[in-house]
Amino acid sequence: MIRKPFAEKRIWVYFVPLVLLFLLLIIKSASYSYSDFASYYFGSKLLLQGNYQEVYENYRFNQYIYESGFQNLFVSFTPFPPFSSILFAPFTLMPPGISKLVFNILSATVFIFSLLRTIKYFSLPSWFPVIIPFVFYSALKNNILFGQTYLLLFCLLLEGFIAFEKKQYILCSLLWGLSIVFKIFPALIFLFLLIGKHYKQVIFTVISCFFWFVLSIMINGFESWKYYVTELFPRLNNGELNDSFTFMFQSAQMLLKELFVYDKLLNPTILIQSPYLFLILLAIFKTFIVSSCIQLSLKKTPQQIMSFGFWVFASLLISPNGSTYSLILLMIILIGIMQSDISSTHKITVVLLLFFIVNIPVYYLREFATLLKFPRLYLMFLLFICCSLWAGLKFKFKIAGICLILFMALESFKLPALTEAGNSDYLLDKEEHLLIYEYRIQSQKLCYTYWSEHGAKEVQTDINVSSINQDDIAIKNNQIYYGGNQLTYTHDKKRKPGIINNDYLIYLSDKNRGVGMYTLRKIKLK
Repeated sequence: MIRKPFAEKRIWVYFVPLVLLFLLLIIKSASYSYSDFASYYFGSKLLLQGNYQEVYENYRFNQYIYESGFQNLFVSFTPFPPFSSILFAPFTLMPPGISKLVFNILSATVFIFSLLRTIKYFSLPSWFPVIIPFVFYSALKNNILFGQTYLLLFCLLLEGFIAFEKKQYILCSLLWGLSIVFKIFPALIFLFLLIGKHYKQVIFTVISCFFWFVLSIMINGFESWKYYVTELFPRLNNGELNDSFTFMFQSAQMLLKELFVYDKLLNPTILIQSPYLFLILLAIFKTFIVSSCIQLSLKKTPQQIMSFGFWVFASLLISPNGSTYSLILLMIILIGIMQSDISSTHKITVVLLLFFIVNIPVYYLREFATLLKFPRLYLMFLLFICCSLWAGLKFKFKIAGICLILFMALESFKLPALTEAGNSDYLLDKEEHLLIYEYRIQSQKLCYTYWSEHGAKEVQTDINVSSINQDDIAIKNNQIYYGGNQLTYTHDKKRKPGIINNDYLIYLSDKNRGVGMYTLRKIKLK
């Protein structure tokens, strides 16, 4: 594609609002909570020391941070692959406050220069950087205040694409491979390349991923990756992050889960209990998104950035775990729209939809009915449909049928965890704490300890306990055995089983919860 040279001499003037916003946010972040940055910082420290068990066990990880002298924090490293520690290694050499400040300055600087290169390369309107701090305000704000990494991920993806168009195969593969091992979900890039028949770039990107992966194994060890891939990633892919029933993720998976998957404490008011309907509708949703991207990629167009933007958009839509700061990646589809020859009215519509998608305050909707709690999801789906139609999508059911068969097969792997009835129940009728990690008996009452941003807190229940027995009880292969007999058959993580009053087996479990977010469950002994 031949591009006109970018002749704007005073382009930096249009960056003033964005630069000012970053300055204000960086200043504010200096007195803001360490928040997500604490996960990266302390998690990377432990991983580089080889303590992956401590990093990926939430209560131990938070205890480590607390004992290091940093309070009022409640964080989790479980979403992040071990490779994250390599990128954050230089920042662990500084105190966390200075480290976060330096990281934010670096992220903002790299983002601005990458955006400048993007505007020049794609010959975008000179006013394009002016709208960014307004349309993507919440995404920019949360990336800086929380110390998140999506500004850098945006640069990796977009700079990789520019290198791809320039046929700089090695540079492109290094950037895209880095983004994949860092966040996993950008792996949809491979579909963009395969469907576009860019086989040479596929090979280079596979080699790049292998290179970064081997580097991580050499530093983090094979066991950390084995644990992440086999134990954590399948559950994270089910949306079991901190709360496995949360509207805050604004994902299709969470909406359908709240409608069709019952949980006595976390999701008691469902439309109908049907894990099968949940999986079928989720497969249909993913089929529509991915098959649309495939058909748009097959459509001959000189504007590959549009196709690439759709695949990035798709990765956000089908992810079970959404966030405000990840929405900065939607700027890629905006760049594609601005490059296209669609009408100005349609372009303005896209900008307005993006503004509401990024900035709608979903946290105010907690008490609303389920179907009213997911406005961001609805708007993102609407934007996807509009952009697809304006890009000339002609839906072909043959491709959709193949995708549906594939997604039905993939979603079926989630069925055992959803349909396993088990023989346990919640011990507590009401439980307001995300992470219970210990229990004991005091004055013949059951007491439990939970972790919050204020550290460890103990609660005494009204459950009378005359005796507790922990003899002849063991956990083998994540299942509880008593007297040689297996008592559990479920996929959840289990800790500290004990028998109270010779009547109930109680234990800590993260069933239907985020990974490592334990609560107390019980099994009635026969």
